[in-house]
Amino acid sequence: MRIVSAVALIAVPGTTPGQAAEPLQPTAKWNVDFGNSHCIALRDYGTAAAPLTLALKPAPIGDVMQVSLLRGSSKRDTDQYAGTMTVGSSVPVKVSVLGYPATAGKTRLISINLAAPDFLPLRTASVLRLTTAREVDRSFALSQMASVTTMLDRCVANLRKAWNITNAVNDPHATPKAPLYSYFNSVDYPSVAARGDATGTVALVMLVDEAGKVASCMVTQTSGYASLDAQSCALLTVRAKFKPAVVDGQPVKSGQTLRINWRLP
Repeated sequence: MRIVSAVALIAVPGTTPGQAAEPLQPTAKWNVDFGNSHCIALRDYGTAAAPLTLALKPAPIGDVMQVSLLRGSSKRDTDQYAGTMTVGSSVPVKVSVLGYPATAGKTRLISINLAAPDFLPLRTASVLRLTTAREVDRSFALSQMASVTTMLDRCVANLRKAWNITNAVNDPHATPKAPLYSYFNSVDYPSVAARGDATGTVALVMLVDEAGKVASCMVTQTSGYASLDAQSCALLTVRAKFKPAVVDGQPVKSGQTLRINWRLP
């Protein structure tokens, strides 16, 4: 199995599109969180007065890294827009960016899902530039990327073992209490995606605990549109109900994979 990681997405107040600037320097060391249902690497690029945190979250299977930036709240609503990511002097890569208020409006989250081929240069990168039409045009200094991604690889391996994910046909699986399609309806289509006629297929993995609760949901193959990816996990995490997987008569943790097709009428 290939475990893939990535880094990007920082919005800096006061930076306007097209403005050249020196790479933003980190203000703290990397912190890798080996959680019960996630692996996340965090690094601060801001201050107490202007918080700015970069978060890297790989899926336990697949070739996608969720890349997010958390910063102070803003008056912007949820929006999806196109952007480009440039590593060093390489050719810019197109990315789909989602920005939205989070944590009861106290934080703004900006995120993308980056696939394996686009990530590879970042494993040893020292400079990254992200450009979008609305929120950011800035370069960022990177360091210790090889060490950080190796730690995330190790964390993901531990996560797969804890949740009984081996990609084998006899892996334990929870049973949905209702067909998964029944958890979606027409009003769930993200408005920012509908306005742009965005369609696509999202592949997901859900971690279901011994009580049948979805503990985590992560994208394993991006649709190419950040809003469709995010909406898929957001709805299933809240709505999906399972009977837990059972091994030797005892409920156990498990990983559930599925695909969601988003199509406009």
